Amino acid sequence: MKDRVKGIICFLGSLFLFIFLSSFIAVILRRVGLNVADFDDNDYVYFQCLVETIFAVVVYLIYRKIVNSDSSEFKTNFKVYAKEIFKYVVIFFCIKVISSLVSTVVGNFIGVDIGDSENQSLIVSMTKSSPILMLISTVLLAPFAEEGIFRLGLKKVIKNKYIFMVISGLLFGFMHVFPTDIGLAVALTYSITYVSMGIYLAYIYTETDNIWICIIVHAINNLISMVAIMHMM
Repeated sequence: MKDRVKGIICFLGSLFLFIFLSSFIAVILRRVGLNVADFDDNDYVYFQCLVETIFAVVVYLIYRKIVNSDSSEFKTNFKVYAKEIFKYVVIFFCIKVISSLVSTVVGNFIGVDIGDSENQSLIVSMTKSSPILMLISTVLLAPFAEEGIFRLGLKKVIKNKYIFMVISGLLFGFMHVFPTDIGLAVALTYSITYVSMGIYLAYIYTETDNIWICIIVHAINNLISMVAIMHMM
């Protein structure tokens, strides 16, 4: 019972930080004369890296025993896990493509032009401004922090495999779309791809019970996306 309560507190605390940490840091910066609202894309990349670094450190400190244990297991069984990762990455991209097509079909059905989401547009804009920092942010910091909270942290709270996968996917997907100024129907349509990816990452975690596999699959996806963006620059 104590472990369950501790898991809930840790997850809710980390989720709270995930949502509000950037606002807290923005307030602190405002106290020293820096207004985040006035930042250009380059300044905002530095700001985001600061936020993600702090959050990643917090996630590590909360879940360090599991993270370190999974790291040791991953090193010991590297050859086996490497084959699994290749399989998961291939399936991941198939799901990503199919869910994107579904999103487009749904968008056409409801009369909405589905282009890049606000999250994706922001990533493209910041990558053009500071590609190296964005690589660090999207390939190293974000996968560790997001898998730490949406997979590792949530799994400590929800024991049922299928409920965990659904809730993990919904939280992961909605956090990448909301809050937003676009209409609810458009936002929900955009979230189809993110939710699908989140559910599959949760499935990977239930199958492997090693958070580093989820982190690496997530990181490979982000790396390929970043390379594609940089290639088009």
